Amino acid sequence: MGFTENSQIFMQPENHQFYYVLLNPIKKSDYLLIMQYADGSDLQSYLKDNFKNLTWDGKKKLAFQIADGLNYLHNENILHRDLHSKNIVIHEHNAKITDFGISKIQNDPKSTVYMGNFGVISYMEPKRIFDQNFPYTKSSDIYSFGVLMWEISSGYPPFKDWDKASLPYKINNGVREDTIPDTPIEYEKLYKNCWDQEPERRPTINDVLDEFEKMGFGINARNKSIKDNENLTTGLQIKNESLEFTQSSDQCILTHCLFIILIFSLYNIYINENITCKSLEKLVMPDWFKQYLLSRE
Repeated sequence: MGFTENSQIFMQPENHQFYYVLLNPIKKSDYLLIMQYADGSDLQSYLKDNFKNLTWDGKKKLAFQIADGLNYLHNENILHRDLHSKNIVIHEHNAKITDFGISKIQNDPKSTVYMGNFGVISYMEPKRIFDQNFPYTKSSDIYSFGVLMWEISSGYPPFKDWDKASLPYKINNGVREDTIPDTPIEYEKLYKNCWDQEPERRPTINDVLDEFEKMGFGINARNKSIKDNENLTTGLQIKNESLEFTQSSDQCILTHCLFIILIFSLYNIYINENITCKSLEKLVMPDWFKQYLLSRE
């Protein structure tokens, strides 16, 4: 998905947690999306390093946060199509969905995304493994989410020690990972419903959130996240009036759901005084904002 298509997705609703800068203040003929930096690792690494200290409430919270982000996407009729634990980042112990490289607005005739057999096999819609023409739908994302729920319960990736050559056939025949001992019944039931072999039997994302509400993770948690993000933007000021940063609703947008760590630049042009996109690492962006006097005073 290119810069224009990414922008189209992220600009639709006014509730994203990223800063959108309409023009590059260095080279004003180019466009940038500047997004918040994730201070943690991906979900797979996070589970490896922190699993022993995770309570079941902590595991449920991570799963709920992913479901909440997926709910946002599906409500906007967007399919992620590549959900797996390397595409979930952890920021301050909160899970955020990222990497929209093959995301697609469902039924968008203008989409240029190749509909081939992509995805990480352990999380992939089983019906697509041997049939590239099988349609990818919201229920396919739900399947991937179910696998993620199991991974959160176990602390390691699905099928990690299985024979990779036979794995596609086994998944296609309905083989799944075994339940981890002490998994709460309601949690187990939910992820098994999500990874059902038949797409039409899987719950919708709204059904999933209803189940999390019964577990104690629901609308109150989402409202708290929204309020926290609103507090983050209170009094946002731009001191350098020569720059085209504004606080208008289409340029400074926040959400509790999605958290993207990429910076997109049209045609990979040079930005930040000849620093390439590839070189914009953790320490570069804070210094860049300080240079241009972006403050929260």
